[in-house]
Amino acid sequence: MSKTPSISQFISQHRVVCIAAGQVVVMAAFALMLLGNIFFTDVRGAFAASTCASGDKTYSVQLGDTLGAIAQSNQTTWQTLASYNKLTDANTIFVNQTICIPTKSAAKPTTKPVAPAKTAPVVVKTAPVVAKAVSKAVHGTANIFPAGQCTWWADNRYHQLTGIYVPWMTNSNANMWVTRAHQYHWNVSTTPHVGDIMQLNGGVQGAGSVGHVGVVESIQANGRFTVSQMNWGGLGVVSRTQFSVGPGVFFINAK
Repeated sequence: MSKTPSISQFISQHRVVCIAAGQVVVMAAFALMLLGNIFFTDVRGAFAASTCASGDKTYSVQLGDTLGAIAQSNQTTWQTLASYNKLTDANTIFVNQTICIPTKSAAKPTTKPVAPAKTAPVVVKTAPVVAKAVSKAVHGTANIFPAGQCTWWADNRYHQLTGIYVPWMTNSNANMWVTRAHQYHWNVSTTPHVGDIMQLNGGVQGAGSVGHVGVVESIQANGRFTVSQMNWGGLGVVSRTQFSVGPGVFFINAK
């Protein structure tokens, strides 16, 4: 046999349902308030600098704008605009949002630039160019003098020291070398230098009638010098002898 619920039981059951439904409504309302607060906080952060300072340039955001593009078109950086406009998220800007663009240049340093140190002008000194006279001396190509003679030795030894042969091949007895040297533009002097060819005129300091030639090997004091030679002590014999500067004594070179 079924029991019919009483009126008091019915009212009690509906009271519980109403209380539960009311709690749901209250919680939903609280959630909406929380979300709204977050949303408006973000929007408020995005629009933080809605009033620009005096002298600032203002820009109203258009559809498709980015902070980087706005910064580039105004010769600044997106970091500067984000900081200046106190944007919480530089990637989020809104249509019709006002962007303040500072026109004042960055503060200039108060310290004065340090002038470069003055240095004395550098004067580059160059050694004077001394033009050297070009030697016109003619060079020989071989030693054609008879082996064993003083002329052969003088030509051979001079070539050993300088790489040059005398060019005269005829009329070239020892007492004629000074004359032939002039003709071939060689230098002739009365002062000895190591490597010079010495010529003794005939009869001078023991020379025979046709003179004598040798090569200066060293210089001593009091006008004396040592000569290497051949045929002074015998045909084909190489020797060294000291001679003195004086009449009939000459020195030849191709310098």
